[in-house]
Amino acid sequence: EAAWAVGHITDFGGSDALDLRAMFSRYGYTGSNPIGDGHLKLTSDGQGGTQVWADLDGLPSASGTWLVTTLDHVAPTALHVNGGWITG
Repeated sequence: EAAWAVGHITDFGGSDALDLRAMFSRYGYTGSNPIGDGHLKLTSDGQGGTQVWADLDGLPSASGTWLVTTLDHVAPTALHVNGGWITG
């Protein structure tokens, strides 16, 4: 099993992208709408940023909800999700 470390991105901007496709693939997610399918959540960190959560319950090789990273100074409503890509 791979080690897990929570990320923290302090300078995520409009031209940046977060690619979660390899993580989803590793744990058996094959869909194209991880938010709609309940496997990705973007929540406020309470300080103007966003926490990116992966809810991998029910996937073939994972369980639980994991904090993937925090994006400072970017509200969840300012982010766009397309498949495994998160952009500003």
